Amino acid sequence: MKKLILSAIILICSFSINSASAQGKLLKAKQLHKTKTYSSIEKALSEKENVYILNLDNQNLDTLPQEIEKLVNLQEIYIRSNKLTKFPEVLLKLKNLQVIVLEKNEISELSDGLPELKKLIKLKVSNNRLKSVPRSIGDLSQLEQLYLGWNNIDLLPDEICKLSNLKILSANTNNLKTLPEDIGNLEKLISASFVNNQLTEIPASFGKLVKLEHLGLSNNKLTDLPEEIKNLQDLRSLLLDNNEFVKYPKGMVAFKSLEYLFMEYNKLDTIDADLDMPLLFLLDLNDNRLSSFTGDLSKMVSLKRLDLRSNNFSSIPTAPTTIPKLERLRLSNNKIRKLSGDVTNMPKLERLFINKNLIDYVSESIGNLSSLEMLSLEDNPIKQLPRTIEKCVNLTYISLINTKLTKDQITDLKSIMPEASILY
Repeated sequence: MKKLILSAIILICSFSINSASAQGKLLKAKQLHKTKTYSSIEKALSEKENVYILNLDNQNLDTLPQEIEKLVNLQEIYIRSNKLTKFPEVLLKLKNLQVIVLEKNEISELSDGLPELKKLIKLKVSNNRLKSVPRSIGDLSQLEQLYLGWNNIDLLPDEICKLSNLKILSANTNNLKTLPEDIGNLEKLISASFVNNQLTEIPASFGKLVKLEHLGLSNNKLTDLPEEIKNLQDLRSLLLDNNEFVKYPKGMVAFKSLEYLFMEYNKLDTIDADLDMPLLFLLDLNDNRLSSFTGDLSKMVSLKRLDLRSNNFSSIPTAPTTIPKLERLRLSNNKIRKLSGDVTNMPKLERLFINKNLIDYVSESIGNLSSLEMLSLEDNPIKQLPRTIEKCVNLTYISLINTKLTKDQITDLKSIMPEASILY
């Protein structure tokens, strides 16, 4: 009896050892990327024990041979720009796979068996023909990166919210009308992008994504954001351009880490909020309907680029002139009549684009712009420039195309600013 038990134990141990051996050893990232990348299936199969990375990009493949399952050590596979119409089920045999890249194929559906790949960290299936995502994807417990862009997906399953290790989620250019209500459960998410969909709102649970650094929501149908968005204090870039915003969202007043904010091509008519974003570098409000900007911007101590082109300003708004370090201000294509006031008292301003307005008067105080390097005044009915402009000692470029200045005035300007390039 004891011999039978001992024999059984030896058999079980032997099976376990053989299974582990068949599965292959897993290399750490630094060691992995020192190994050879194979680009031939035949060569890989002839040296199968050495194959950890296989790149089959651009090989006109419409299927994978079953023999691929012999590559038991394989950790990364790239099959971009081929002709696959189905997810290669043979990949489910490769239990060490950590990275699968299947971009730019013709795959119409993913396998329900994906959770068999318990070590999968990155899955890239952008630029295919996917219409849905299987619910089983929520069981990929180690998944950190998921790329679903440029497909025809109209719904993300609720189960996607179970991906507790997910750091990057990209679903750009699909047909999404809603997002899962519990998306806030993805607490490790650093980057989320849903650009070019049909979203009309985002869930309030977004406020739980406190590690989020990048949020892309351009080209949707959003009219507002949940106030909980204010909790995203690690956010560094926020893309909200090409939506339907009429009012500036209440939750977007103070972001301590935000560096880039894009809200161009919306329908904003005013901004009256006092904005507190000490690290913001660029604010783009181009092509809205702004006619007033009354909020306090003096706390935007890092803001260097502000774009207010193609709005409805009839005068230069005061708020931007309070930004202490602003270097580039774009006010082109508005209805501004005078270049005067506080804008001429911005010591750090280097580039001022105020072309395509109705400007017929330029104040003598323009000479106060001691850092100004570029000045675009083209397409304005300007009849005279004050001689104080010569005080702008750093000014090297002036565009006066399609103004009402005479040749004599241009000649005089050239004489007092011989180092400047003057277009007329």
